[in-house]
This record gives sequence, C-alpha cells and structure tokens, in this order.
Amino acid sequence: MHTFTAFASRRCFDQLFMALDYQRNNVKVIASDAGVTACHNGGTHMSFEDMGIVRGLAHSVVLEVTDAVMFADILRQLMDLDGFYWLRTIRKQATSIYAPGSTFTIGKGNVLREGDDITLIANGIMVAEALEAARQLEQEGVSAAVIDMFTLKPIDRMLVKNYAEKTRRIVTCEKPQHP
Repeated sequence: MHTFTAFASRRCFDQLFMALDYQRNNVKVIASDAGVTACHNGGTHMSFEDMGIVRGLAHSVVLEVTDAVMFADILRQLMDLDGFYWLRTIRKQATSIYAPGSTFTIGKGNVLREGDDITLIANGIMVAEALEAARQLEQEGVSAAVIDMFTLKPIDRMLVKNYAEKTRRIVTCEKPQHP
C-alpha cells in the first residue's frame, strides 16, 4: 500500500491497528512525502508524528530509507518478509549516500563514519546533514561518528550502546517535529 505519510498514519490509525497490527496481517505500507518534504502540499500533508504513531503498534517494524539505493534494496527484502512494515520515504530525490549495489540489514544501523569524540545518529534526509556536520566538526578538531539508524523499530540497541560507551556523547539528528 502506498500513499502520503499523513494519510497512511493519522487518517487511518484505527485501521492500522485493527487490520494490520492486531490481526498480524502481511502488509507493507510505503508512506511517502513525510514531514518537511511535503511542505509544498500544505500543513495538512506534513506528517511529523507518523513514526511515533506506528512505533506504538506492537507488531510493526518501522523503517525510514535514506536514499534510492537503500529504498530499492529494502523493497526487495520486504517482498520476501511477512508482517506489518512501515516504510517511510520522501517523494523527491534524496542526496545519494550509498553506492549502487549496497545491501542493508533490517534492524541494524549502518556506521557511515567512525569517530571517537561524539556520535551522530540520523536517518532519512538527516543522514546527509549528519555527515556534513561531522565534516564541519572535523575542521574544529572533533572526531564524529555517524550512524544511519534507518530501522527505528526495532532499533539497533547494541550499536547505540557500543557507541555510547565509545564516544560518551550521542546526538540524534532529527527532522523538525513541528512546522
């Protein structure tokens, strides 16, 4: 199923719960044009709360892809998986982060850059911003790790724990939650 993120979450939350989550049906929801990327469609189309809504459903798996390479690989994987998957994406072209042919493991974050002083965790369109922030921090003498946490549920707890222990500082780079 595919539609605007706002329509797939706010408008039909009860159906998500009753028909997909509660009954554990095998459905993949591709929720596009999320958050600020829907600004040209107006405030009614700018869903900022969809991730929180869907994460609250017991049997959901929540993903936000970073670029077209990741989208293609994750989509191929979802065809062979059973369950309720929420795949958040943007409609416009995202900054390319991954090389063609890259593969991804649902439930595991990707370390894009090693660092010792601070860890930046991002997903979706914010990954490019986190990488740029790490480059700027490097010019200031700060070594920043960057993690693409494209699976929000289940989150890769071990990776977060390892980097919290390693750098002692974590910043989550999130999209604005309000227009």
